Amino acid sequence: VAGCGTGRHPINIAINDPSVDIVAVDLSKKSLSYAYRKSKELKLKNIRWIHGDILDLISLNEKFDVIESVGVLHHMEDPEAGFNILSKILKPKGFLYLGLYSKNFRSTLKKAKNLITEKNYPKNLKSIQKARRVILKHTDNHIKYPAIGSSDFYSTSSFIDLLMHEQELDFEINDIVNLYKKDYNFLGFSMPKLKKNQF
Repeated sequence: VAGCGTGRHPINIAINDPSVDIVAVDLSKKSLSYAYRKSKELKLKNIRWIHGDILDLISLNEKFDVIESVGVLHHMEDPEAGFNILSKILKPKGFLYLGLYSKNFRSTLKKAKNLITEKNYPKNLKSIQKARRVILKHTDNHIKYPAIGSSDFYSTSSFIDLLMHEQELDFEINDIVNLYKKDYNFLGFSMPKLKKNQF
């Protein structure tokens, strides 16, 4: 799991299948320490936690059957460089599962992002709570509903990713095709279920 954050995903995998060996990597020591603590509380023994950058994963000198990287590449300065590293550590006939920002969906968040920028909210808990309240009470549905329809709206760190991250790139279908077309067969999209009131 390349970019495991606070460990929810690798921990869920480990609980559901104790026979799987998992390597979970993240750049944030704070997130990793939380993830490690939670895995110890749950007595999980099949996760290896590694502090590191995706661009340095070659140094692990390992190849993997499955690599998952969700919500990470689009925050990199050069997502293609990150993709190429993941490709190099994937076994032949392995599976690569990516989560990337959709340009179409991100455009629906533009008004909410602009509102936060205009009010100059810092990235601390009180400001995020205040920004969340402002959006929830807003009368403009084009500001309100795209943001509150995302589960990321309700978590502090995910809220930053959703509406306050300073480094992000959005992808269209052709951008994704250009990433994988040389070496991969595309197996399809995994789409979240939309809430009835999302749009």
